[in-house]
Amino acid sequence: WPHAVISALILGIGLLPMVFATPDFEMIAQWFNIADSQLTSSVYIMNLQNISNVSGIFIGLTIILLIWRKLHLKNKPTEKGQTWGCGYTAPKATLQYTSTSYADYISELAQPVLHVNKKTPVIEETDLFPVSATFETTPHDVIQEKWIDKPTGIVAEWLKKMARMQTGRIEHYILYAFAFMILIFILTYFNLL
Repeated sequence: WPHAVISALILGIGLLPMVFATPDFEMIAQWFNIADSQLTSSVYIMNLQNISNVSGIFIGLTIILLIWRKLHLKNKPTEKGQTWGCGYTAPKATLQYTSTSYADYISELAQPVLHVNKKTPVIEETDLFPVSATFETTPHDVIQEKWIDKPTGIVAEWLKKMARMQTGRIEHYILYAFAFMILIFILTYFNLL
């Protein structure tokens, strides 16, 4: 029911925008003291009405085509099969499209950030039947390398150096506590805390 109500509201706003938009324009006109609000809003409502008319015609034509198709194929045998599915229904992996094929354009746009290295085989013009070859891409995320991996690497190295203080001897731990108390005393004496 919630989905049905939301869908009905979306269709109502799309097909009858003046019913929903007119009260909005009136409220906005009152808030901002806009004179001749009906003249201003009528232009926008007419534009919305034109869009909804075109949408209504499109929906009507779609329904007519679906009804015609159903009647036309009523007494004819139809076949159902798998969709192409990016070649994954094909018998060989060489016929498949990978995600790289779809993301190639986006990765070209993101080249300054990703730094994708491509290793492609060189095929000469005289090679009528080239041997089997491989194609390899390796992305390097600059943001991850410079803003995540590098700072965490520095912190990890610092923590490794600090780990040398863990000797396992009780006298060293008592010495650390004593040095810490002396440091607190000095900072308190000079009003640095």
